[in-house]
Amino acid sequence: MTTSANAQVFVNPAMPDQVYLPNEEGAFQIINSLGVKVAEGQMQQSTGIDVQNLPSGVYLLRTHSHTYPFTKL
Repeated sequence: MTTSANAQVFVNPAMPDQVYLPNEEGAFQIINSLGVKVAEGQMQQSTGIDVQNLPSGVYLLRTHSHTYPFTKL
């Protein structure tokens, strides 16, 4: 997996419990700061990933080709 400095993970202020990755779709995994997989699924370009059930913290969002760090407040 690679980390991409060109891609952006962002949160919609109107929906803070959703993470969006423009131009990405397919399988994903969310890994917590301890290295434990806490979520996985399939994402679509037009929908976000629901992170409502995750506690606040730092996470890695892995796709088939990239790893994106994000923080849930």
